[in-house]
Amino acid sequence: MIAFYLVYCSIVLLSFVTSIWVFKFNPGLRAFPWLLGLTLAVEITAGMLGYRYVVNPYWLYHFFLPLSSLFLAYFFYHILTGVTTRRTVMVVTGVYVLISLSMTFFFYKLTDFPGLPLNLLGFLLISVSLYALLTLEPIYNISIYAHPVAWICLGFIVFYTGTFFLNGVYNYLVATGSGSRQLIHSVINNGLNCFMYLCIVAGLVASHRLKKFYATEN
Repeated sequence: MIAFYLVYCSIVLLSFVTSIWVFKFNPGLRAFPWLLGLTLAVEITAGMLGYRYVVNPYWLYHFFLPLSSLFLAYFFYHILTGVTTRRTVMVVTGVYVLISLSMTFFFYKLTDFPGLPLNLLGFLLISVSLYALLTLEPIYNISIYAHPVAWICLGFIVFYTGTFFLNGVYNYLVATGSGSRQLIHSVINNGLNCFMYLCIVAGLVASHRLKKFYATEN
């Protein structure tokens, strides 16, 4: 399991480094160095606490989820068009942060994994990602397969959809007493994570390839 964790952290590191140096065709992409830097710090800290010191690291995610939602809201606020749509993103994000923190202090213990806030964030990200894809503004002479936002939204959709499926499978494995449930959960979860962050890398690289196009436009 540690090997899967190290591969995952390496890909998060790759995405973080990529987010720093690439050209950002849209201001919303400026959120990613902060989001990915925070993610890397949280995952490394959680890994050290869990694997090295055998300390429950779940308290980190109780605060990581609402904070990361703010960076994601910044991204979608700039990607989406329309005053009403942007206001909706901000209002929904504010409500999510309040719900997430309320669950942390009144429903969960800090030693519990915040499954409900994660699932709620996943539902919101799938919804807004699908909307972003359906209303995606084309870039002149650029295929949708080379569109930065398409790659990033695809990563969110696949990861969180897969997470919903994984939770159902894991609950079944627990109910049936499967001895390999932890391994299966680790493989699928890390695989989904790696896919999402590789999609983010692909989106950031696609954004960088637009540098010459936007340079000529300006």
